[in-house]
Amino acid sequence: MRLEEALKRRKEMFEKRLEIRIMKGHDYASTENVLANFEVTAEVCRLLNIDITKPWGVALFYIIVKIARAANLLFNVRGPAQCEALEDTVAIDLPNYVDLLDEILFKHGLYQHKENKNINQQKTA
Repeated sequence: MRLEEALKRRKEMFEKRLEIRIMKGHDYASTENVLANFEVTAEVCRLLNIDITKPWGVALFYIIVKIARAANLLFNVRGPAQCEALEDTVAIDLPNYVDLLDEILFKHGLYQHKENKNINQQKTA
């Protein structure tokens, strides 16, 4: 690849990234604070003592990101979502992350019954 071709590619990709950033910035944050989604998510993780070194902490992190996005679209944004519909976030992404959290918790034996027995260790009849 010649330098001119490489530079042309970089420029095209930069313009595409910038376009996507503008659309996602609209959906995830406000024009007053383009980093708000990171700050809110970090604060919620701190307040809830979420440990993102654990798989279930990472799943909770992604759930919080999607909740923050939905809140931004519902309360802070003028007009419809530009990158991904609100319905995609609420009806598809959030349930998928909750399902993944459930699977992670189940896999790691973190569910407890009233008798304080792990459901992973119970035999099905």
